[in-house]
Amino acid sequence: MKKLVILGKAPVKGKQCLDAKIDFPDCEVWTVGTHKIEHADRYYEFHGLALSADRPVFRGVSDDVKAVSSLLPVNNSVSAMLLEAYFEGYKDIEILGCPMIAKDEYQKQKPAVAMCVGFCLGSSRDSIQISWDGAPELVNYYERYQ
Repeated sequence: MKKLVILGKAPVKGKQCLDAKIDFPDCEVWTVGTHKIEHADRYYEFHGLALSADRPVFRGVSDDVKAVSSLLPVNNSVSAMLLEAYFEGYKDIEILGCPMIAKDEYQKQKPAVAMCVGFCLGSSRDSIQISWDGAPELVNYYERYQ
């Protein structure tokens, strides 16, 4: 299975506009519907916005994601896309352009993405890799007491 790249709207590779075929060759690319990226494999749009008819637009989530949303805060597009990828069996996922630091709304959504990453990593019986450019810093505060 191809590597999956989930793209948020923050600049990636120093560019705001990307082309999935050029910037992420040999990867499947999912993004939010309003993102200015060409040739993405899926565009997710959960806010009822009208989008170009030439885009493969996904407006809902699977029953698996709906079921787990009673346990996890699926309160943003990145969380929904990540869980969808997990349930579809993706094993190598990279989250880019999602630092979630700019707006108060994103700061409230960032812990939800972190919880979904933890769920995917902890629930998988198979090897799964998830990298997130913008993930909370990993700090072991207890090191100094050992």
